Amino acid sequence: MAKQKADLNPIFKSTEPGSQTTTDDIIPATGRTVSVGVGLKEGEVAMLDAMASALGVSRNALMRYGLRYFLMQYQANEIKLAKDVETEDPKKRLKMPGLG
Repeated sequence: MAKQKADLNPIFKSTEPGSQTTTDDIIPATGRTVSVGVGLKEGEVAMLDAMASALGVSRNALMRYGLRYFLMQYQANEIKLAKDVETEDPKKRLKMPGLG
């Protein structure tokens, strides 16, 4: 019987911190789920429900997917929000995409 070679992969793993960044390093997928309220327009809810129904998933799952995707794009500097911040008094607001 042939002698098996030892697995040398672990010794070649990078030892530099942050050298292999994963999505979970940027946006942890573990931890306690916290319910947050978000005000949506009726049309946005209807569209979410239609998409969720077509995919056979819950609205919650679809919204969590969309938010996680958005956060990943923002962290990768693919989304620039600063240009959409309106400085109206009394507080700053974001211009919603597709609304002018």
